[in-house]
Amino acid sequence: MLQGFDPKKIQGGLTGFLRQEFRELEILDDITRLCYLGELPPSVSAVTRTALIRSYQLWKGTEHVPKTVHPSIEWSKHDPMNLVDKSEDASWQLVGKKSNKAAQPLDRSSDNPRKHKLAVMLNQETGYICAKGTKPLNTLSDDRGKARLIKKRKLDDVPQSSQSGPAGLTWEETTLSCAYDSILTILHHIFVDNRERWDESFSRLNDFFSIMTQGWDNSEQCSLEEVRNRIRLPLSQGDPESFPYDNKQGTDIYALVREVFSGSGCESTVQEICEMCETVCSESSVTYPFWHLDGNSAGTVSKEFQKSLNGQLTRRCVYCRTKLVKSTRFSNDSPPVVILSLLNANLKITQKIVVQSSTEDVKSSYRLRGVVYHGSYHFTARIIDSNNCVWYHDGMTTGKDCVYEGKWKDIGDIGSVNDRRATLLIYVPN
Repeated sequence: MLQGFDPKKIQGGLTGFLRQEFRELEILDDITRLCYLGELPPSVSAVTRTALIRSYQLWKGTEHVPKTVHPSIEWSKHDPMNLVDKSEDASWQLVGKKSNKAAQPLDRSSDNPRKHKLAVMLNQETGYICAKGTKPLNTLSDDRGKARLIKKRKLDDVPQSSQSGPAGLTWEETTLSCAYDSILTILHHIFVDNRERWDESFSRLNDFFSIMTQGWDNSEQCSLEEVRNRIRLPLSQGDPESFPYDNKQGTDIYALVREVFSGSGCESTVQEICEMCETVCSESSVTYPFWHLDGNSAGTVSKEFQKSLNGQLTRRCVYCRTKLVKSTRFSNDSPPVVILSLLNANLKITQKIVVQSSTEDVKSSYRLRGVVYHGSYHFTARIIDSNNCVWYHDGMTTGKDCVYEGKWKDIGDIGSVNDRRATLLIYVPN
């Protein structure tokens, strides 16, 4: 017989640290499963456990919960699992002997190539002393973006049209609509700004753009929010995991871009070719104009985008061992829109990019018309109009309005706004 014992020892609930440990183990299990199935993207890779979990969160989003997680430890908006902090290794130092040589910090830049952040890290003072050579761990803001007033910049060059700036969509708290609000606010301004080009390039791209065109044509009878919901419903019915219609989980904005912008007019084919023996080693086609700019190299968005279309690869031909060349060609001369996922925070955002198919000498120039930002579980947007005026929209705080911020040249950092980082860039032809 066992002697009686305090049941709280085994029924007292989990501590925060233990719950976090179990949650991280669930993520590692899902990474292993996806790796086994061959569904894990190259971006989810790291040398250390912390960096690996962080790369998974940046890919899936901090709100994603694997299906196998037990309800007792699953996370949500109300009980979030924050983005794992990025920590630097401390340098080793001999204690007890004086030395004129300072300890050299350990260079681990190559171990963790993904320098981007999809969530905003807030500096906070801590009550402990960290190891020499390291930085205090930050915490992820759990601010859900509760309504607060946005201070408008007092500028002398506010345009006369500031009272009639771009129209925006009001955030719907019950369905967490911010991903749709940001993209559709940008697209609606493109619709209003150049209706002729819209009819030529967008109106018949697919069913979603037909819904936009018909709804925005009848703006007196159909609000921007009603058009948004007409797009959301079929998406949610077809893929409720990526496009939930509730307030428990956010929308996968990458999946949203792939679905909404998919069409025959956006089709492109990528080949990996050996120029020495003229072997086509691989070929793939997509129907959406969406490219990811990752890595950690410094440079400009324009140059990095060119590399993603055409250029030399590190992989070699299996026959002659010559380095392969990547080649991209489009079904049309050029796509009607280019959308870039900015995973590399070191890249400088450029106002113009050039698209050139590998089979054509014609170059098409594109201009930045919108930027989508992400942080603290919320998406916002900036709109750049044809006069180079920049407008800010947040469906939570600005609602149906967009706030004028100034001319393009006056914006200090187009890559961030209100503690959120740029995650999508939307370019259209000049």
